[in-house]
Amino acid sequence: MEKLHKSMNMYIKSLSKRSEVEDREKTLPVAYLGSTMISHGEDFEPDSEFGMCLSAMGRANEKIGRMQESYVANATSSWLESLERSLAQMKEYQVRTLCRASVAVADSMTDLPQEA
Repeated sequence: MEKLHKSMNMYIKSLSKRSEVEDREKTLPVAYLGSTMISHGEDFEPDSEFGMCLSAMGRANEKIGRMQESYVANATSSWLESLERSLAQMKEYQVRTLCRASVAVADSMTDLPQEA
């Protein structure tokens, strides 16, 4: 379960990694690509098919960026936090089990006959 937690943390971290762009705002690379495509698409004539396609693709990339941010937030608040609670419960269980075993061993040693 610890390996699952570690890999999920790495996955979420990679998905949520933001880059600093020209205007010093940190954004997801796919969203930045989208806004750049939209901006460049607007440089063409309004009836330019290439410009319209570039803008449409840019809007799609911006939407992917928003969806990615939403996914990261939801995965963190549901899956990752639940996994962290499960790990804590499992460690607590292991500690209790170890303590019980230690007490049992100590009790069994006091029952042994003492050598003279």
